Amino acid sequence: MTPFRSLLAALALAPLATSVGANSFNATYMVRMSVDAAKAAPQSARDRAMIEGASMLGSFEVGTIVDSGSHAKGVFRLQSKGTGSRALKTIIPDDRLELARSSEGQVRQGNLATLRFSDKRGSSALLTYSADLDKKRYEMRRAGQVTETGALKYATVDIASLPYLFLGRAAPTAAFSVAYTDAKSVHLAGFRVTRETLEVAGSNVAVTRLTSAPRTAKDPQIDIWLRNEDSFPLRVRVGLSAQWGAVADQLIRSLPPIFKPS
Repeated sequence: MTPFRSLLAALALAPLATSVGANSFNATYMVRMSVDAAKAAPQSARDRAMIEGASMLGSFEVGTIVDSGSHAKGVFRLQSKGTGSRALKTIIPDDRLELARSSEGQVRQGNLATLRFSDKRGSSALLTYSADLDKKRYEMRRAGQVTETGALKYATVDIASLPYLFLGRAAPTAAFSVAYTDAKSVHLAGFRVTRETLEVAGSNVAVTRLTSAPRTAKDPQIDIWLRNEDSFPLRVRVGLSAQWGAVADQLIRSLPPIFKPS
């Protein structure tokens, strides 16, 4: 899979966001990507040529993701749809650049855990994840066929909901670990926390930056900038593994109202 095709698969992660109700939100955000050929480890001459070509473009727009969600009475719901940019579609006429994700989770003991998650990219097979928090079991499927099942050892959140992990609460002040899934496998990530200022639409905003520490070369480097007051994700940056030397960056274009779940 090329870095372009893997982009929307690795993302669906943050936000132009507007409130549509006391406990609901809409978020539209642009995704840009840059490629550093010097940091890439291509596995073929074709991959190297593609990486070197992309690196000459600098930072370029690759797609748009639109999120709509709600967080009320301990239940979090999210619909996320992504599409490749016009320019990218002229290079890669692949319907897998069309992405649709759905998530429903529950907050227990202060932790968001996904109950149901689905991931559909164009005509590719539907991926699903489901969890029974009471029985502490999870199951993953591809095109309806079970690919993995096992004991639920951690409160696991799906990749689409990860940036919203603390939504409606003050941003975290200490390092933490979290388990997340892309409906293919479960990953463990530790995040360190730093206070920063982020410029959004001409305003300086106090934010908390969450930075992961990848455990293997296949784990993405993830940075998430949360607004301090309500942990709304204002920016998300994801590395697409050492193989590609690519980084995808999402930045909110306008500040949403402070989010308060019921």
